[in-house]
Amino acid sequence: MKPLVSVVIPAYNAAETIVECLDSVRAQTYKNLEVLVVNDGSSDNTLTILEQYASAHKDLNLKIYSIENSGPASARNYAIARSQGEYVAFLDSDDRWASAKIEKQLSCFIKYPELALLGCRCSVGMKSDEKSSDAIIRISRHKLLYRNYFSTPSVIVKSSILNHFRF
Repeated sequence: MKPLVSVVIPAYNAAETIVECLDSVRAQTYKNLEVLVVNDGSSDNTLTILEQYASAHKDLNLKIYSIENSGPASARNYAIARSQGEYVAFLDSDDRWASAKIEKQLSCFIKYPELALLGCRCSVGMKSDEKSSDAIIRISRHKLLYRNYFSTPSVIVKSSILNHFRF
């Protein structure tokens, strides 16, 4: 059986971007997903758009939560505490994923079971960098103390790790 991947999306005043973000999740080639969106005290119509999206796209296992505004770290932690997946992938409400992101990252976890966290290349702006590489660069915990090597929306992590570490 394919493992469940929990997709965690904090959303604050994301009315203009959340639909494209969720469309990129729906377009994933890997389908065993639960999507946890935390409306972080938005003052725009983010919540209404999320509810309409959930109603229109019942094929997406979308769970919507609302909390008082407390920032993306708190919103992510709120969703992590409610996630059921063997893996947790992070996406920001103004970002989009390439359609095979989750599938490719899970294949890396299968190939390298000792990995706990995996990030990938990303592009900024409208133009996508289509270059692909299967190279794995290992980054020690020690190196992580000095520099952040990961863009949050590129990260997928084994959920067991999140029992010990949070945002």
